[in-house]
Amino acid sequence: MSEVASLSVSVSLAAKFPWRFAALCGWMAASSLLAVRLFVSFILGVRLLGRAMPLDCETIERAVNLAKVRLGINKYVRVYGSQRMRGPVIWCWGRRPALVVPSLLQQSDIDWTGILCHELAHCKRRDHISGLLAELAVCIFPWHLLLWLAKSRLMHLSEQACDDWVIAAGQSGTDYAES
Repeated sequence: MSEVASLSVSVSLAAKFPWRFAALCGWMAASSLLAVRLFVSFILGVRLLGRAMPLDCETIERAVNLAKVRLGINKYVRVYGSQRMRGPVIWCWGRRPALVVPSLLQQSDIDWTGILCHELAHCKRRDHISGLLAELAVCIFPWHLLLWLAKSRLMHLSEQACDDWVIAAGQSGTDYAES
């Protein structure tokens, strides 16, 4: 009889565990960690842009102007150089877009027009907004694996679309691939 009583006590204790509360706490913890990660990446971007130096390179300035003409961009684009960068990146979260290019690669024989067309295409397509929405969806529903897959696929397809915009803007595919 005592075995049956102890079994019923252990079953009743298991039934009283607050599974909903534990799941809610897990959900809030995962969402909070992902939101903090997103915030930190934004702060690191602001910090990188703050430490970048205005660029005074005629080759890159000409490439930016040609890329803007090819893509039909009328906005002024600030150009910065940074030794911390391996490749160019565009920052679209200010009033004006800012291109940050690696300081070490400025003098090499790179076809900058195609590469900068790619970065400016991200700005023209507003990929930063769709990327932020995808990140926020993952922050809100971190347990939803299809959102993670969709976010990854969105980023991959936005890169491919910007490559297509470079080719459509008149850049030779082989020259762009070599760059």
